[in-house]
Amino acid sequence: MVKKVDILSETNSSYQSDVLKVWKLFKSCKKELSMGVAKYRPAIKIVLKLLECISKSQSNGRALKTHIIQCANLKTTSAEKYIQMLKDAGYVEERRVAWGAREVIEYELTPLGKARYEWFKTINDELFIMNELVNE
Repeated sequence: MVKKVDILSETNSSYQSDVLKVWKLFKSCKKELSMGVAKYRPAIKIVLKLLECISKSQSNGRALKTHIIQCANLKTTSAEKYIQMLKDAGYVEERRVAWGAREVIEYELTPLGKARYEWFKTINDELFIMNELVNE
């Protein structure tokens, strides 16, 4: 059973600011959604996939940038833009760690990022999975 999220019942200003960010994200993929079948993945699904990849990699040890990009099936330039957006929103933190003579980039979900990951999963279920079941 899908849990419904009542956005209007929340009065916390940071929560409202997050709602506005998500709304802008949905507006960016409005064209693909209105066409019925998206030619490209909607931005909300890309964000969800990135958060999911970071969460899974983090639970297995470390969430390296290259692993996240491969897991999300994105080109590096696109992934970097989305990751920067997640960092700016406070969902992920970046750490640079020495690895032999090189330096690797690791990401970790913040408590806010973990909460929003659950939120995005709920939104995805409500918008896309339920829509697929209705259209079958």
